[in-house]
Amino acid sequence: MIQWHSELNPLIGALILLALAWAFHGWRRQLMLKMPPAKTLRLLAPRLLIAVLLVLALFDPAWRREAREPATGRILALVDTSSSMEVHDNGRDSRLARARHLLDRIRTSLPRGITLETAEFDASLRYPLPVTNPPPGAAEPRVTDLGACLLALSEQTDIASALGIILLTDGGDTPTLNVRLPPAPLSIIGLGTDPATWNDVTVAEVQAPATAEENVEFEINADLLARRGGDPQFASKLSGISAVLETESEGRWNKLAERQVDLSRQRARISFRTAYPTSGLRRYRIALAPVEGEVSALNNVRTFTVAVRKKSIHVLYFSRELGADFKLIRNELDRDPGISFTALFRTLSEHFTVQGDRNAADDNLQAGFPNSEKILNRFDCLMLGSFPADAWTSNQIQALIRYVEGGGAVIFLAGSDTFGPRAYANTLLAPLFPWQIAQSLPEVMTGAFPVSIPMAALSHPVMAGLDQRLKEEPHPSLDSVYQPGPLKAGAMVLLDAQHGQGVIPVIAVQAFGKGKILGLASNTFWKWARSSKALKEAQGIFWRQAIRYLTGQLEGGRLLEIHWDRDTYNPGEQAVAGIRATGRESGGALHLSATLATGGETLPLMVDSVPGQPDAYSVSMRFKHRGEAVFRLTASDGTHLLDTYEKTLNVAPLHEEGVQLEMNEAFLKALAEQGAGCYAREDAPESLLRYLQTQVIRKNRVTETSLCQSGPWFILLLLSLLVIEWTQRRRNNLI
Repeated sequence: MIQWHSELNPLIGALILLALAWAFHGWRRQLMLKMPPAKTLRLLAPRLLIAVLLVLALFDPAWRREAREPATGRILALVDTSSSMEVHDNGRDSRLARARHLLDRIRTSLPRGITLETAEFDASLRYPLPVTNPPPGAAEPRVTDLGACLLALSEQTDIASALGIILLTDGGDTPTLNVRLPPAPLSIIGLGTDPATWNDVTVAEVQAPATAEENVEFEINADLLARRGGDPQFASKLSGISAVLETESEGRWNKLAERQVDLSRQRARISFRTAYPTSGLRRYRIALAPVEGEVSALNNVRTFTVAVRKKSIHVLYFSRELGADFKLIRNELDRDPGISFTALFRTLSEHFTVQGDRNAADDNLQAGFPNSEKILNRFDCLMLGSFPADAWTSNQIQALIRYVEGGGAVIFLAGSDTFGPRAYANTLLAPLFPWQIAQSLPEVMTGAFPVSIPMAALSHPVMAGLDQRLKEEPHPSLDSVYQPGPLKAGAMVLLDAQHGQGVIPVIAVQAFGKGKILGLASNTFWKWARSSKALKEAQGIFWRQAIRYLTGQLEGGRLLEIHWDRDTYNPGEQAVAGIRATGRESGGALHLSATLATGGETLPLMVDSVPGQPDAYSVSMRFKHRGEAVFRLTASDGTHLLDTYEKTLNVAPLHEEGVQLEMNEAFLKALAEQGAGCYAREDAPESLLRYLQTQVIRKNRVTETSLCQSGPWFILLLLSLLVIEWTQRRRNNLI
């Protein structure tokens, strides 16, 4: 096959060919005037061949040949020996026994010169060694940490010399994200049969709150599933199965409640209600009694954790007239168990009603908004609806100002009374707003106003995660906006709305004294909760993060605010922490240093700045094995320590071994594709064997030979043609 390696521009090459064609046409016409056609062709032939050779030199053709030759080396096979691989899900052999049978088949298919090395893994990698039988009757299940094992393998110094890696596994219980793969091609054989053929009962899913309050009941729901596999005898045992809710205390599991479940219809849901008297991370589990003849009892138990804590944030919502946004805001904040929401609003005349969570300050709310800073200080955040400025008393205004100056948080909701003629322009409350409040502001504008998050606010704690939600919505917008005055010095825009050729700062925050203020300039922001899924999630995230930011309940310290990309991490996965430096009273360089302590060693981490976002940084780390990992971050100005942050991360799979016995084929396919290898099911390994034969075992050798530079023939032929052409022209008296 001919390959062309010309460095000429295609257009220039075409022009050269056209020029040569035009020149030959002219030479031919000149010669035809002096001699017959046959003689003309004999005279032009050498010149034509010379031109062809020069064109070849310009385009540099090469003869490309491809040949297959056998490779020599080794292939590494990794066999999963976790407890889920002992399941006899085909009625005869375990997954592990079938994996070893496949290894024998692969080994016999390899040609001479290729060796198959075997290793095994569960929570750790044992490499290199021959595959051995797992210890019989082990008391504890052997867990699967696939990501950690692939990470350990990638760090082996000699792994790059392997022709390929074959992974034989059922995928484990929790898919591993962002895995570091070895440099050799990774192929996978998935082990597992069709679950529809099993006799099995399982706790398929558990719904439990991530957090709960002390001494407050919360609900736990569990979806139970039975597979009968066409066995009528097993089906007859599904009508009365015991399901138990237990909690762990001092290393022992204590029963809290028990239900009898009928799984004769293959599906059932059970509910439990419980409470815990003290705060802390509490472990629970739901366990189904084993049924004789089922495939495995590993998936009869589902363990989960609930963080029991005191309600740390108390919010007071006050308005003289309830708007459409009240119910939706309350619903979103109720989803955060750490937020206590109390509503105070006027019903008739000057009578007020208190709803929601109650605390010690409630007895002083019956008369309306408190006149005392002491009462307000029992709340961490105030949400104020839109009502006329003249409805405030002087004592209420003074109490609110002192509350914010002392460190309180306030959210001003938008409305005609906030920005209209009876607004706050000439009151003592005007300095609290993030904007300049003029005496006469334009009326509310209606229509469709596209919104966006300013670049500087993308990493702000209130807006974290909202950018992705807004990208999922084709055209996020607001139905109405007010047009407040200019932003005050020190205020920050969190959300812009497009209006004509300009933008309106719809949501803004500012510090006031020791406290923080957030203001809205749209009275239809609440409509997002009734719009698309993306906008509903965006509004919910906004309100919960806004409350936590304003009240200082975010992770971090006096200067640093930390945001983690995920709540949980598996061994082998990468974690990314976003860092924002806030509250700096002076400029100057900020020095951040981070370490990760895990497995008895402390490793330094690189802290990178985020381009285009001042005072924003990020740090990434990878966990080699399960267990506690302590992340520590310090900030200094080069001389003095300014702030420190420390977090203990519990690195472990979300599910315990065997909870999900079904082979995770989608995950294994994606992993093989990422590893530039081949995926095959255990019942169809032929595709993998073909891949080994064509892509791994036999290598393609490609050679290219330049037609112009491979020897002296080119220049000799060119010189010969020049001599012939000169001789003919001399004989015909053309020189």
